Formats: sequence, C-alpha cells, structure tokens
Amino acid sequence: MKAHKPGLAGQLVRRLGRLAVRFYYPRIEFTGREHFPSKGPVLVCANHANSLLDPVLVGVTARRPVRFFAKAPLFKTPVLGPLLNALGMIPAFRGQDDRRQVRNNQQSLDKGVNALAQGAAVGIFPEGKSHDHLRVEMVRGGAARMALEAVRQGAGQLQLVPVGINYRWKERFRSPIWIQVGAPLSVAAWMTERQAEGEEDPRRLARQLTEELQTRMQQVTIHLAEPEWSDWLEDLESLAPPVRIDPASKIPFLYRRKRIAEAINYFAAADRSLVEQLAARIKQFRDRARGMGLRMGTIAPQGHSMASVLVTFLLAVIGMVALLPVLAVTLFHLVPFTTVRWIARRFTAPGRTTVSMYRLLVGIPGYLGWYLLGFAGLQFFWPAGALPLITAMPPLGIASLHYWRAWPHWTGNTISLLRWFSKSAEVRELLVERQELDEQLAQLAEKFRAVQPGGE
Repeated sequence: MKAHKPGLAGQLVRRLGRLAVRFYYPRIEFTGREHFPSKGPVLVCANHANSLLDPVLVGVTARRPVRFFAKAPLFKTPVLGPLLNALGMIPAFRGQDDRRQVRNNQQSLDKGVNALAQGAAVGIFPEGKSHDHLRVEMVRGGAARMALEAVRQGAGQLQLVPVGINYRWKERFRSPIWIQVGAPLSVAAWMTERQAEGEEDPRRLARQLTEELQTRMQQVTIHLAEPEWSDWLEDLESLAPPVRIDPASKIPFLYRRKRIAEAINYFAAADRSLVEQLAARIKQFRDRARGMGLRMGTIAPQGHSMASVLVTFLLAVIGMVALLPVLAVTLFHLVPFTTVRWIARRFTAPGRTTVSMYRLLVGIPGYLGWYLLGFAGLQFFWPAGALPLITAMPPLGIASLHYWRAWPHWTGNTISLLRWFSKSAEVRELLVERQELDEQLAQLAEKFRAVQPGGE
C-alpha cells in the first residue's frame, strides 16, 4: 500500500480547516513542538476533548499531514463523509456506534499499520471518544497493538508521540489553548528492552505499551486522577500561591492549572484525609463569602491597598462609559449571534464536545452573510460609509464580546468592594480565615515542590 498523499481537494480542506480553527482559537501556545518528527513513521496519540477540531489542532502542531482515525458513521454523512475521505482519514468501527461493525475494526487498524510502514504520520485518540472530563480517560489497546504490529512489518523507526490539548474554555470563541508535545518513544527500542527482560507475549507487550502510553498522555495534559476534584480547581486557582512560570508565556493560567491538578493528585494519594479536610474548609470559606455577597478573588489576606481600590473603581467607570457604544455594536450582531447559537444547538450532542465545532461551521457562513446583508442595506442610506463601517464591525464585535465576558468580573469586584466597606467586622473575620488558608496552601505548595519540582 502506498502512503496516502492528500489530493488538491484534501490540501484545500486542510488549509481552510486550519485557518478556521486559528481564527476561532487565535491564542495557541506550544511546548515541546520540537519533539515532533518532521519525517518518518509517527503514531500521534492525543487526548480528545473537542470533537473534529482536535485533529485540526494536532495537524497545526505537527506541521505535516497526519492521517487520523474517525468514527465510521461520520463517513456516511453527506457533507463530512467526502471531506474525511479527501483528508485520508481512516474509519474506526466502535461498539457504541454499531456492534455489528466492530469486526471491521481490524481492517481499520491494518490500514493504520500499512500507513505507518510507508513512513506516514497517523493520529489516533486512544480514549476512544471525546469527553468533557478534565482527565485522560482509560486508554484503549488499539494504539499499542497498531504500533507493535507496524514495527513487526518494517516500521523500525516508528516514534510514538503523545500530544496534550489543553483548553481553558473549549466551547468559547477565542479561548486560549496550550498544546504540549511529549518526548517521542521509539517503539522498536522499547520492544527490545522488554524482550531483553524476557517478555515475548504479544498481548502482554500490548498491555504494557498501553500503560506506558496512558502515563505519557497524562503527563502532557491537565489531568485529574479523580474527576470529582474538578469542582475544587476553580477555588484553588483563586486561593493557591502563584507558580513560577516563564514570563514570556501568554497562557500562564493553563500552566498553573496543570500544576494545581498535579498537586491534587499527589496529596489525594499521599494524605487523603488532609485533602478532604482542606476541601471542607475551602467550601466553608466559599459559602461564607458568597453569603456576604463577596467574590473570593477580592478577599485578599493583606486587605485592599488604595491603589487596588482605585483601579477597581476606574475599571468600573471605563466600563460604564463604554456601555452605550458596546450596546450599539452588540445590537448589530444580535441577529447572527442568536441565530448561529440556535442552529448550532440543534445539532450539538449532549455535553460540550461538539459545541465549538458546530458554532464554527454555522458561524462562518452566518456572519459573512449578515455582513454582506448589512453592507447592501447601508449602500442605500450611507454609500460613502458602508464599506468602512462594515469592515470595522468584525473587530468591534470581538471587542464587545470580550467586554460582556469581563462584565461579571469588574462589576462583581466593584460590588464586592462596596459590601466590603459596609461589613468590616465580618470581613475582618474572613481575612483571618483567608490568611490561615493561604498559609496552609503555601506550606503544601512547598512540600509538593520538594517532592515534584516543576512549574518554574
């Protein structure tokens, strides 16, 4: 079998897909991108949180064509089917889609093996499905079996590369993303080491490689070993001490979130009772703050300096001054905004895994059509200003979107400060409690840093 080379249609679809995703997610930071081999056989294994947009992001990361597995039913859909075939994607037959077709899955794995043997890059989501959990779900054995078989069939240079796609808010337009590429694993060298230790059973080798892959994928993602702790991440992001991060990073909050998740995993395993007691204490603090109408972020242990108070009120004034022009821009975009969301919601599966995909698919033609309609309407009333005004509308619309997203933050901070001054005695008690929480968290952070250095 010859290695698949995408035709003109496939190349066009790939480029348009990357442009669209880059527009929807303009803030993407890469770490470890140099690990990705520029040539030779590569099996890319990524976590799967965002439906069909994840393969595009892996392609952006790889900077070379990657043939991905996609669930078989998608190939039968009128629009997506031809696009997936043009991109050279491989159908995966899953029991949850149609148990009668599972027997065809070996044929799909064989296609992946043949592509690797020809020196291609093949991508797979070993979790088997997209999901909303802040963790790597159980890794299936197909990736390991395919990698081992490819080496047996001559792909001796095969590299297994884990990729972690970490979203801040995956369903949000213009959400930041951190893509971390792990160090590649030479599958042939790994096999040689295991065989030197006396392991020859193919099934045991596949299980061991699956376990290795699971560990490597967890290392490059924001992974919570126990999903029930995900509710505490937001609280800890407000309370935990800062993490030393490269000042050049544009997404320090994602690095910090990963470090906090690693600390939760460590302490939950090392001293579970301590973690449970701390969680109960944080919940009590959160409930008291909310009961007083205060935001946790405004309850600083050192109190409020005059500078921070002035900045908070200055932002409130600027926000109020900008309200009328923002309202005008918002009203112009109200029709496409609500229409796109309504149509996308009709197709979106339960959860958040397909929200951004359908908003993107519907939004691009929807907003373009609305701008053309607006331009045509303005030509009758203001021909000279029609083009400049419509040209300015997309960036103004994005600015107004950020304005409304920031609205709860700066208004909440302002209201909290006003209530802060009106309830000084109760707030003083919260300050003491916050100080004690900060000291405990700082001690735990130092302990964790000593055991697992990182986050520099």
